[in-house]
Amino acid sequence: MSGRRLARAIAGVLCVCAVAVVGGAEDCPEIISDPDWGWDGGRAVALGDGYAYLITREPYALEYDFRVIEVSPDGAMSRAAELPWFAEDLAVVGDYVYSACGDLGLWMIDVSEPGSPMTVGRVPESGGGYVSDLSVDRGRLYVAAHVGGLRVFDLANPADPVILGSIHEDAFEYQAVAASGDFAYVVVRTADGRGILQVIDVSSPWDAAVVGTVETAYRPDPGLEPAIVVHGHHAYVGGRGSLSAVLEVFDVRNPRAPRAVAQLLLGDEGYGMNLAVGRGRLYVVETGNEHYHHGTLWVIDIRDPSNPRVSAELENIDGVPTNSLDLVYSGGRLYLAGSNGPDGILMLDVRQCDHDYRIPDRDPDGVGVPSSE
Repeated sequence: MSGRRLARAIAGVLCVCAVAVVGGAEDCPEIISDPDWGWDGGRAVALGDGYAYLITREPYALEYDFRVIEVSPDGAMSRAAELPWFAEDLAVVGDYVYSACGDLGLWMIDVSEPGSPMTVGRVPESGGGYVSDLSVDRGRLYVAAHVGGLRVFDLANPADPVILGSIHEDAFEYQAVAASGDFAYVVVRTADGRGILQVIDVSSPWDAAVVGTVETAYRPDPGLEPAIVVHGHHAYVGGRGSLSAVLEVFDVRNPRAPRAVAQLLLGDEGYGMNLAVGRGRLYVVETGNEHYHHGTLWVIDIRDPSNPRVSAELENIDGVPTNSLDLVYSGGRLYLAGSNGPDGILMLDVRQCDHDYRIPDRDPDGVGVPSSE
């Protein structure tokens, strides 16, 4: 989900690509709400019951805020509350928002009164390392903390998370996590700079164990972290390759023998990514930072995971930039935490994305043109 990650400032050349649509799909994606609230950009976004939670940056300042935004059924958004706060990633369970606060660890925010959110405090035993990515599954919270490893918390009482177990190897940085059932899927950086997808058996989290590994095309960079989502029998990993941003698909139906089944090259500069899964579609944003951003949103058809196809590649919708550092999908809507484009958040209707798209080849030598293996 999940998610959500700051990249250092990068110099590069923007690649502006045209998109052609066929089959009457001009309304996908369609803007539902683009509020003008004067914020400089969003960094992380998560959804609760009738509310969106957002980390934003103040204009012309390195000051961040936690925002509570009420979302009506028709898509209208209104500001409910805010408090000064910084986070790399957010996860919502009940009346609590869990906040990945980097070197400060894992923190909790009580949103039982949406108009008056309150920081509860730091979650015990969440320290050590840089907490950057969160995943919630079946009442448990999974925390990727770089050199601090992977930690698993029981959320039976969301107000009082209890650590169930952890796993840590000194040679690895645990950068991104997605949990599903008895397994956690973690992208780690090795001491020699390689990216590895680990499949970790968490059926007994107090005795968590790596049961499968596979090397990724992702080449970890200190400022460009990967993203991972799991859908069905496949894990999707997005991150920076040697020459471009890379999306990889791994078949994980046999957790002890995960294998790569497809790869797409997205963009020529090689940024980080964030991912969200919809109805047979994977939504991908290329993450830069608050100051410099490529601004591309990809819609990828994953109905056949071994042959993912780019359906749309967009840098703006009706003139509104799709710049984003994070995104989340829910009920046919896509919420983008805007970077230097929309004022913190942009809501899109993506229900029509089942229509087919086509995009032209971008350059004669094939650099950056989507391909599968």
